[in-house]
Amino acid sequence: MKTLDEILETTPQAFADLGIDHYSPTQLNCSLASWAYKYAVLSSAERGKLKTNIKMYLGTTIGDLCQLCFCDEVYTYNTGELVDNKKKTSFDEANEMLAEMLNKYDSWDQKDIGISASTLTSKQTCTS
Repeated sequence: MKTLDEILETTPQAFADLGIDHYSPTQLNCSLASWAYKYAVLSSAERGKLKTNIKMYLGTTIGDLCQLCFCDEVYTYNTGELVDNKKKTSFDEANEMLAEMLNKYDSWDQKDIGISASTLTSKQTCTS
């Protein structure tokens, strides 16, 4: 019998056939019909053109910044490879980069504007 760790490290073949090798909070929180359309019908490139929201944007941004701060190797989205982290970043530099990324974010609806506005006003609350 497999251990839980062994099960969690294995991607079911049906998912591998669709090119799905991870699960994001967005995937886990969408309806089954929406998930099936996005991940069984659309290609990765087509999904990349769908609208995102501030939560998704921050999830990716914070993940990238954490890699730059704490990891010796970083995952590259375009190639799917791990490469040496040549931009080892301090916490202060990461905060500056986060502020820049937040200023670049373009909200696309009223709900998203409200969330991103409150995030922008509290962006300097990170402390080491």
